[in-house]
Amino acid sequence: MNDADRVDRCVSVWDVTTGERISHFSWHSDWVDVVTFSPCGEFLLSSSRDNSLRVWDIANGTQTEIYNEFGSAWKQPFYSPKGTLFTAVFGGTGATQTIEIWNVERREKLQVLEFPVGSIGAEWFFKCPQLAIAYALSNKRSDGKTQTFPTLDEPNFPGPDPKVVWLDDQTLASKRLGRGIAAVGIALWDVESKRIQETLVEDKFIHSFTVLPCGDVLGTDLKRVSKVWNTSKPDAPIAEFTASTEPPNWARHEVFAPTGNQIAMGSREGTLYVWNFQHPEAPTLLTGHTGHIRALAFSPDGRQLASGSDDETARLWDVKSGEEIATLPLDAPHTIMGIAFSPCGKIIAGGMDNEIRFWCAEQLTTLRTIRQPENNHRTYALAFSPCGKYLASGTWWQQGMEKMAIRLWEVATAENIHTFWGHTSDVQSLAFSPDGTLLASGGFDGTILLWDVKSFIDV
Repeated sequence: MNDADRVDRCVSVWDVTTGERISHFSWHSDWVDVVTFSPCGEFLLSSSRDNSLRVWDIANGTQTEIYNEFGSAWKQPFYSPKGTLFTAVFGGTGATQTIEIWNVERREKLQVLEFPVGSIGAEWFFKCPQLAIAYALSNKRSDGKTQTFPTLDEPNFPGPDPKVVWLDDQTLASKRLGRGIAAVGIALWDVESKRIQETLVEDKFIHSFTVLPCGDVLGTDLKRVSKVWNTSKPDAPIAEFTASTEPPNWARHEVFAPTGNQIAMGSREGTLYVWNFQHPEAPTLLTGHTGHIRALAFSPDGRQLASGSDDETARLWDVKSGEEIATLPLDAPHTIMGIAFSPCGKIIAGGMDNEIRFWCAEQLTTLRTIRQPENNHRTYALAFSPCGKYLASGTWWQQGMEKMAIRLWEVATAENIHTFWGHTSDVQSLAFSPDGTLLASGGFDGTILLWDVKSFIDV
């Protein structure tokens, strides 16, 4: 498909009464994130990850203006009731978040608002950029200096990122949210007190992290030049790498190898890279998928990588050679949204819209499938128990649902041993404690829940 025809890079205007498409614009070269109409209804503005704001004449189907002054930062443009075009540009470093307010047509920066990460001001202005623009217009400084908000310097909210990983039987790790635009540091929670006891690399934006069997905690940021940090030595990254041929913000999914020496990343186009931290300048390229990479999992020894994609296939790869070992069998095409290896590496579990499937990682055959209940079937989060006898699965939200199901399965029999209910939105992460007695779940509702599973399984 031609890049110009990709739906995520196009803007279309439709007549909702007749269903007729009035205009179609396809000049963006990356995802379009925001569109907004002018008050007169004659123009449409679009903001894209190609770092441009573009104004379109709807009736004539032409581009009337392009603005490239704002770089790769997240932008939220708005028209005022009188038709003036403004944008809020979000940025910041370390423990500080900034919002720049611009008059786009005059290319004039009106004000810079600065907030401590995690403050109420940062949270609300990010969720409602119109408030930031309204504030800047009513409190414009004439000296052009940055305005700070010390009275809003509350402590960071302890809200967790959905991903949860156990450090030991009493300590759980999650990303510490800077509320608004990024996660700052990795929070270590004391399970007994249910409080954060320590925050690692709290001066760094962390996109993903893992806890290695040896207890080391690795974290990464994903930028044009990405870095991997060992939190015990935060002064210098242990690896830096880049995908020079990929556009900005290309990575859609990533996973660390349990061996601690590699990371795999997948793109929305289906490209897969594996970087070895000893030689990050020469990544291994895995080619075969043709759609958005949704799920990745390394085998326990780090030699194999399982992947799921929007191209409705699940594949197994040899990490060292980059060769595809097999396309895992499916009864019909399905998008694999979750994937996991058993602790022994002999079984692969895949989560789909309506079933969980177990494959033999050695014979590359289907062992068994578990059909999911019709009203609660989007099973994407998966985790094997340490003994490998049990699998926990978590569902995503669907219309009409009030609570999400976390189901506990016996792998050998596919029996649903127990179902837990608690999260009000997608269950995005599951992890058993090292001793197998507790199950942690991270939800899109911003909560971490702990479940006592001792009475349901043979520990």
